[in-house]
Amino acid sequence: MNLNAVYELKDRLETAVIAGVNLIQEDFRLKRAVEQTAPLATVSPVLKKIYVSCQKLLGEECQDREGLLLDTLSLVDAVCVTQGGLQTEGEMQREDRDRPEPGGQRMAGGEGREYKNFPYSVMAPVVEAFKGTGGGRYAVIRDAHDGAPELFQDYRIESLMVQALGDSYGELADMVQGWLEKKGMDVIPVLKQGFCGDGKREMARRIQIMDRVAAGAENGFYCKLLADGAVGKTAVSKEVKEAAIRALRHEQANEGLLLDLLKTETGKMKEQVLYALSFMDGEDSQAYWGQAMKKKPVQTATYLANTAKDWASDMIADALMQCAKAYEAAGQVGAAGAAGSKGDGQAAATGNQAGPAQASGAGSQAGNGQAAAAGSQAGKKKGALNSRTEKEERRRELVSVWFAAEGKHSEKLCRCYETMYRLIPEEVPDILVRSLIAEPNPALCQVAETMYREHREPFAEAYGVMVFLTKTKEKAYEELSVYLQPGLREKLTKKDRDRDGIFKALERLEYSEDKGYYQLNMVNSSQLYREQGKKHRLEDGLDSRWYPLLMDSPGKYEPRWKHNFSVYRNRYDAVVGRLYRPDIESLQKAYGAYFYDKALKQEVTAEGLRLMRRCGWKDYKGLLAAEGARNSNIAVYHIRQLMEELPLGNTELAEELDGYIKKSRSKAVNGITLLEKWRDELKNGQTVERL
Repeated sequence: MNLNAVYELKDRLETAVIAGVNLIQEDFRLKRAVEQTAPLATVSPVLKKIYVSCQKLLGEECQDREGLLLDTLSLVDAVCVTQGGLQTEGEMQREDRDRPEPGGQRMAGGEGREYKNFPYSVMAPVVEAFKGTGGGRYAVIRDAHDGAPELFQDYRIESLMVQALGDSYGELADMVQGWLEKKGMDVIPVLKQGFCGDGKREMARRIQIMDRVAAGAENGFYCKLLADGAVGKTAVSKEVKEAAIRALRHEQANEGLLLDLLKTETGKMKEQVLYALSFMDGEDSQAYWGQAMKKKPVQTATYLANTAKDWASDMIADALMQCAKAYEAAGQVGAAGAAGSKGDGQAAATGNQAGPAQASGAGSQAGNGQAAAAGSQAGKKKGALNSRTEKEERRRELVSVWFAAEGKHSEKLCRCYETMYRLIPEEVPDILVRSLIAEPNPALCQVAETMYREHREPFAEAYGVMVFLTKTKEKAYEELSVYLQPGLREKLTKKDRDRDGIFKALERLEYSEDKGYYQLNMVNSSQLYREQGKKHRLEDGLDSRWYPLLMDSPGKYEPRWKHNFSVYRNRYDAVVGRLYRPDIESLQKAYGAYFYDKALKQEVTAEGLRLMRRCGWKDYKGLLAAEGARNSNIAVYHIRQLMEELPLGNTELAEELDGYIKKSRSKAVNGITLLEKWRDELKNGQTVERL
């Protein structure tokens, strides 16, 4: 017997206990779970009793809802406990709360979902965190996932993860969504189980995960959901409908449906239709966008930013040239207005000078002349302001359309780069870099080489990215490593000093431990907000000679690499850290020595200590003392964080903290009394976690 419906009912009843009985009649998920148990009520007396109790619980006439809820939950829980063994394949085993059993089992009738034996002490905190409330649960769940990721493969935790997609704490829902996406196609049946079209945030997130994981493979599910909602078979919430429409972009067969939806949808729903339609290639879609571009080029360009099709690239190129002409014309008008204003001012001054030389009435004429001059001057200022505002507006439009050029590479679009660099030079190089990472098309690679040859330093990063993407790892090293060689800065002329641009290309590199290869990121490691942009694999990998070059270069100590928003608070260290490979034994000692040396000489960071631990590094002596000698004004919580990361015993940790206290130069500022208290408690056997 498949008891999935009973397990679902158990979860919903437990949630109702937490939420309170006042909301139980409005809990549509509980109502759905009760309905799913109706078929089981006909085959078992105890299951029938559960079904009847649930019906009473949801009824308006229930007098003791609290008591009935607890009784029903107890009965359901008893059924799950006694029947749990029947849901697994193989020989039944006694469950030991304190000792995990090796290996896992597959759930019979549970669509291949995995069941494993875990100690109660491991699973209970995670279950409680998922079912609780408040932001403190985030750290518990995150740390549990970092420490025992296999726990989150268990079907019981997996179900809680799906429910957490609707959690009121957005950061938790985002984190769990990312984990579910990494499960790949295996997560699709779990997302479909208990799916309710009239749900809100949780159900919309389910669609988003299916969209990213399965893409067009679940197109039938999206279409049926929209069709049933349109004819009234099922209720579909606004959030779910938006997510489903967005997912239609994967199949060209949806073009007609999207064009029909354009006629009926409005507001944000129509925006999703337009977004999906921008991925269609049919003649009708192209005709629609062609008409839209003529009427509203800037607004239309923002929708076409999502596709790299050649027809869209050509439309963007035409819009760019149109906006460029308007921008240049506005600049010419502004310049002419300024020149005219200057000439009129000179004429007015001449007239006013002549005025007093006139015969009688000179005073009156002078007064009228001053008033006229003042009025004329005010009008000219307003005209100059209008022309300046017009130019700024035309520039904003040009920049908006240019941002839509990202990732596009038609011949017509590539010819726009030189013109755009002349008009809006600040915005052009980064778009070229991002476009190369999205797709290193040969035409874009040629643009990168040409623009670098013509303009040098501003396009050095784009050139470096192009070399990494298109040349062998040996050729890339030989061509780019020269920019980081010791003593190079003294040899380069000002014109050829492109080192910073090449280093920015290095900042986009990372080694993906999950995937086992190097990749270039759409954003670099020093940027504050890390968007979920595209990443492009380096097919030939990275030459191993980069590691000693980076770690042994004297340039690693330069103060200019300091960056407060980098995880290492240093751009150079971030590059080295992101290239770390735990699978290469020969690198471990070098990495440990590198970050230990940087901690002694520049700054101790929690991220650096974590990487040192991963390398198996053993020497942490003097790090806190070095930090105290450099800066005694560090926040106490930061010292506490470093203490938690140091893999030292109580005695050694107390000595390290004492070293910081002695080296600290400003005891009145940084909570020295508390630090001394911590030192003494450590000496007396107290652990860091309980300070």
